[in-house]
Amino acid sequence: MSQKTLGKIRSGLTALILFCLLSSFRVPLSSAQTNVSLDSRAYQDLEWLAALGCLPPFMAGTKPLSRTEAAIFTLQAERYSQTHARAREASVICALNRLRYDFRQEIANLQGFSPKQNFLKPVETLKITCADHPHLSEHQALFDHQALFDHQAPLYVVRENNYGRKEPEGFSLLGDWHLRGQVLNRLGFHVRSSWSMNDTLCQTRFEFTESYLQYELEHLYLNIGRESLWWGQGVHGTLQLTNNATPFNLIHLSSKSPVVLPSFLRYLGLFRFSFFFAELEKDRPYDDHKKTAQPDNQPADNQHADSLDGDNLDGDNRDADSRDGNSRDAGRLDGNNREADRLDVDNRDADSQQAGSLHPDVHPDIHSPKFSGMTISLKVNPYFEIGFIRTFLFRRGNDFLDAFLARRENESDGPGNQQAGCNWRITLPFRLQPVTLYGEHAGEDEANLYPKDWAHLAGIYLPAIGPLAQLRFRAEYASTHASDNPLAWYTHAASDEGLSYTYKGRIMGHHMGVDADDLYLALEWELPGSLKVRPAFDYERKWPLEGTPQKKYQYLVSVEYSWSASLLLTAQLRREFLRDQNPGAYYYDKGEAEQQQGEEDTTGNTASASNTGSTSNTSIYLTLQLIF
Repeated sequence: MSQKTLGKIRSGLTALILFCLLSSFRVPLSSAQTNVSLDSRAYQDLEWLAALGCLPPFMAGTKPLSRTEAAIFTLQAERYSQTHARAREASVICALNRLRYDFRQEIANLQGFSPKQNFLKPVETLKITCADHPHLSEHQALFDHQALFDHQAPLYVVRENNYGRKEPEGFSLLGDWHLRGQVLNRLGFHVRSSWSMNDTLCQTRFEFTESYLQYELEHLYLNIGRESLWWGQGVHGTLQLTNNATPFNLIHLSSKSPVVLPSFLRYLGLFRFSFFFAELEKDRPYDDHKKTAQPDNQPADNQHADSLDGDNLDGDNRDADSRDGNSRDAGRLDGNNREADRLDVDNRDADSQQAGSLHPDVHPDIHSPKFSGMTISLKVNPYFEIGFIRTFLFRRGNDFLDAFLARRENESDGPGNQQAGCNWRITLPFRLQPVTLYGEHAGEDEANLYPKDWAHLAGIYLPAIGPLAQLRFRAEYASTHASDNPLAWYTHAASDEGLSYTYKGRIMGHHMGVDADDLYLALEWELPGSLKVRPAFDYERKWPLEGTPQKKYQYLVSVEYSWSASLLLTAQLRREFLRDQNPGAYYYDKGEAEQQQGEEDTTGNTASASNTGSTSNTSIYLTLQLIF
């Protein structure tokens, strides 16, 4: 019997045993439900009500919430708001009405007005967006530092925190569709699909963004499928886990709702737990320019030669091989040429330029690595929340324990790459001026059993400005910049980037990326007549290996009009300015930039000359959203 057949038999037996174990648990009276999507308007309303003091039990550090949990928070907010000083304000009433509409079915189940039953809701939410993006040149793709290895950068616009979705350049029609249902009174399911039609590429794309099954245990939810998670207090991004990357296939176990622990542990307050185990893509990135990106005492020419040739062939031999049209065959004859055994360097670089890829290499040794994480959140009192997060990547399933215990962390054949940190939120619902402070602190890798190479995030949120609850302000700053080890975050040199903190080319943490910082300012003004205006400003700065930092200025203005509880119209204008005097001087693209350096085009200019300076682009979005 072949190993493939044995593997299928083992997988089938494992699934059967798992199903039998799950079926033995007692199912509570409430029906199984799915989670609230990370881009739902409900999170804004819940956070705002909690910051005002109308929802003390709310915990913001772990998302997504289940629909049942969001319904419980809605009922609690209604109860607390009855005695709150701002209970009669129009903004509070509108927020509660939106929440009650979005979770009306779950609220009816909780109040006993709706019997437990199986159902299928073919359309939960339908969103249609008209988008207009500029036509970016191939050189401008080098400015996209939200991804380490974006294989489609010249052909697509990729917004931050948008499920890694690629939006074609030019005019596009984008669709987003949700359906959900329940069977067997214990098993919920959710499917989210997206499609795009583009006039430039003359093509239609369709993909399933998220799809999972949710099984309800007595105190836990078990999700199996494809899903995005958001762990941390940040709103514009978090350090460790966001929806900036494509949702990955996972097994997710989480608390149904915050609970009070027994015995003396009750003094810790409300407790919440979440754990996941995922498998990443098969073709992992491989950085053969690592030595160029991390220069040592060698001359620059030798560094580049080493990055192209794994066995340190001298520059003369490398140049001779590249001039030889049969360099691939010649390389195979040379048993010491590791790179040529896999693929001819010159042909590979030509293919990568044709495909618009900054890093076309596929890692030869690491395939489908595993990714796991866990978080614990505590609401010590109505005013203070604290959480602890641990995430780690590892090569194989049997490396889980070594990666968890950080054994051989920084060795070239070490089992994994990890991050660990904490987050906190302080809510001060003063009547004259309510304010919320929050932050995250996380370390990359391990030294003496403690995280090292720290990154930080801090924010302040004003749910009202003085007596005006219609005005809200947020300021948030995050940084992965460390002068002593600038390439620590989201990269993994020990594995030649096979265990970098990415999935399908996108960073799974904060979108600002490697060795960068980000400042986000946002103002929200809720006008009479269900109209909201949201101006925002985002400033990103990225440090090169040498020279002045790259800077990005982004201005956003959004206008949102609620025609009714089920119909939402949104218009958004995004204007970006990029300033960079060091194109090709960043960790993820320096190797290719140096390879192009000195290669003159037909006009006699170098290939990198057109990249130096400033660029700008404008995007316009018109969105119609229906909530059924």
